[in-house]
Amino acid sequence: MDQTYTEISHTEADKQQTYLAQLMADTDWTFQNQTPFKIRLTYRPLHVQPAGTNLSYITNFLGTLEKKQSKTFTKDSKGRVLKAGGVVEVDPPVLLEKYVLDPKYKKILVGTATYDIGGPGQNFHNLYADIPGVHIINHFPFPVNIHYKGNLAAQVGKYDGLTYQGGSWATVYFNNTGDGFRFGDVISFLKHNGPFLYSVQFNDTHIQNIHIGVMSPISEYFEPWLEQAP
Repeated sequence: MDQTYTEISHTEADKQQTYLAQLMADTDWTFQNQTPFKIRLTYRPLHVQPAGTNLSYITNFLGTLEKKQSKTFTKDSKGRVLKAGGVVEVDPPVLLEKYVLDPKYKKILVGTATYDIGGPGQNFHNLYADIPGVHIINHFPFPVNIHYKGNLAAQVGKYDGLTYQGGSWATVYFNNTGDGFRFGDVISFLKHNGPFLYSVQFNDTHIQNIHIGVMSPISEYFEPWLEQAP
């Protein structure tokens, strides 16, 4: 009987539960600023508090990140320990995204770029292009210029809370004037009348949407790997 309980305690489900409990107990989260701006982070804990209190609605200062800087935080300015389910925001808004702390992801990129997978479709046949075009969705609160092969190729407006399905001017369909893109092509983003943000590479022929200016855990992004201006 003792042996039976020993075996049960080492099942895969039990190991996963133990691993998740360890992650929940770990209060360290690392934030890496992917933008060329100095930003302030704030923290609001999960809305679970004793009856009669509303401490859960208090947002406190978490810390500052210089451009391209990475820092690890355990507590906010009032000494509250960071916990899963809490919300981290940028204030004042360099970007409008919020991020809910997830115990599975301990490193978060602030202002980064991510992509959605779709597909070129069965009707796309082009000997000179691998990708017909992409929707670029801007989550920054300012317009962004898009450069391709050293030239200004398009512009997208500031984020207004909508998506391209809603006709937002913060989204543009970029198809290189109908010529599409090749695998490995690079496009660059600059703040309109402002500094270079970053560049991204088409590293998947099924990229459909590119989101810029978002908060994303490190396991779910494609890296803005170029630092030089176009």
